[in-house]
Order: sequence, then structure tokens, then C-alpha cells
Amino acid sequence: FSTLSVPNYPHIFLPLAFPTTPYRLIIIGDVHGCLDELLAVLSLSKFPVPEGYEFVGKLKNIPSQTNIAPSNEIATKTYSILDGDDVEENESTTTLGKRKTDEANSYLESERKQSNILVVLGDLVNKGPFSAEVIQFLRKLQIYHEEENLRHSDDNEKHFVFCIRGNHDESAIKWGLETVKDIPPAYNYVNQLSREELEWLKELPYSITIPKLNLLFVHAGILPGCPLEEQTYYDLCCIRDVMKDSTSTENNKWRSVPPGTEGSVEWASVYGMEDGGSNSAVYPHIYFGHDAKRGLQFHPHATGLDTGCCYGNDLEDVNVDAADVDGLHGFLP
Repeated sequence: FSTLSVPNYPHIFLPLAFPTTPYRLIIIGDVHGCLDELLAVLSLSKFPVPEGYEFVGKLKNIPSQTNIAPSNEIATKTYSILDGDDVEENESTTTLGKRKTDEANSYLESERKQSNILVVLGDLVNKGPFSAEVIQFLRKLQIYHEEENLRHSDDNEKHFVFCIRGNHDESAIKWGLETVKDIPPAYNYVNQLSREELEWLKELPYSITIPKLNLLFVHAGILPGCPLEEQTYYDLCCIRDVMKDSTSTENNKWRSVPPGTEGSVEWASVYGMEDGGSNSAVYPHIYFGHDAKRGLQFHPHATGLDTGCCYGNDLEDVNVDAADVDGLHGFLP
């Protein structure tokens, strides 16, 4: 990682007043080239997309059965592609998507004007069939809404698109921008990307912070007890497990180690637990991906959303109406 070009702004801190209007927050786990599943999530979440990117498949919504925030204003949802066995006769895809959304997601107020904040937690590419297309779509989606927000600057309904850089994205940057020969077959898709699209990927930040909501978004996680500005890019992209640093005189000093190392624990299980985990205001709640083997993770101060969509599982997202901001930090396992 030390030889890769870092983005001009590795850590993005959104303005203290952001968001300024009623909003909905949509957080999506690792996409890994699964464009259909990504479009399905956005369709059922009613997130506007540019013309030509409307989802045209058949959708199935499977609400999570996890016991979550008591306010019932927050829910996780998973989506998969149907073979069509529960599509009503003569029912269009658009009608099906609306019916499924209304049935399983009654907490969404589809007609209410509000802002939408979309955050994709990195690893946009590899493993799935449409790596180049996912990059092209998300870049176009971001540009589209930036232009629309400027065009309708007085409107309360605005849409924001943010993406995080993951470890697989790092590899794509390496083969697309910094190595010009002997590209492995798995990375041939970088040849489909323009220089502008590769530069867009390179400029994705390692973290995004929304101070007003006390939220931090990263791809893999952080080293507990270490300030954000001192985190290594490797840990932000790759960390899974940690263990006490025996070389340190500090009681709560951790170091990252390979998963399965004897004596190691998940980083998210100890993050923010120095005081027993009771003071949530001190620790931003972290949303992360990267750890598909562990699947959905719910910790006092962190939520993991990589469910292995590229392995045939569902693409997980958190869809939050901000009527109860505390719900963002209140998952109950």
C-alpha cells in the first residue's frame, strides 16, 4: 500500500451542519462488481438514478429478522434476484418493486420530500461480473446528483453519493494506473475504464465522517485507541482482528494481526469499550464492510455490512429514516 498514490483527501469530514434538511441514510456493504444487486437495492430504496440505469430485473425483498432499535425507525434489508416465482401475473417490474417495498418496508415514506445520503463502503470491484460497470455507474451517479443538487439548490430534496476506498479498489488502482503491463486476467476490466474513471476511483477517501450524526464510515475498520489521523491506510482497508500489544506499556494498546491469531479478537468488539461501552457520544459509530466470513456484525459502537454478495449471498444495506438519529447507534444483537 505504501507505493500506491493516496487520494488528495484521505479523510473526508462533512460540514458540522450537514445534513441541513430531513434526510434518509442508505449504507451499502461490499458490492464486488455485483451491479444488478446494487441497482436492486437502490430501486427498492427509491434512490433516484440516471436514465438508463433503472433496474429491469425481478426483485425480492427479504427483511432482516434481527432485533434492532426499539424506535423501529431503522431496519436492515437484504436483496436478491428472483427467478420470478412470486411475481403476480401481468405485474411489471416497477409495480413489483413498489409492492415489495410497501409490503416489507412500511417505514419508508415514499412520497415525502427529503434528502438521501448514500454511502457505499468500498470494495466496489473484483469477484463479481461487472467491476468496470459498477465504477462507471457510481461515478455517473455521483456526478448526476452533484449537478442536480446545484440545479435545484433551493429544493429540500437533495441526494448525495459517497464511496469509500477498499482493498480491492486499491488493487484496481494499482493495475489501472500504476502498472502498464502483465495485468492479471482477473483485472482485465481496468482496460474498460477511462483515465477519468480510474482517477475517480483513486480519489475515493479512506474514511468519511458525519460529525452531526456522530458516524464514521470506513472499509475494514480502525485500530482501537488510535486517533483517525494516525491510522494506517492498511488498517483502514484490511484490518479484521487485533490483540493487545505486549510491547506497549499502555493497557489499551492494540495491534492488528491476521484473523485466527491465537489471543486475537475482532477489532469491532473492543472498539469504544475502554469505559465499558457506556459513553457512546465519545466514539463515533462505525459502519464497515470487508469481513464477509463473519457476515452481518452488530457491536456496541460498530456495524459490519459485508455479507458476501459476490458469493451468491444477499447485498446488505442499512436504510435509516432520520426521525430517530439515536437509532443509528442503537443496534441490539
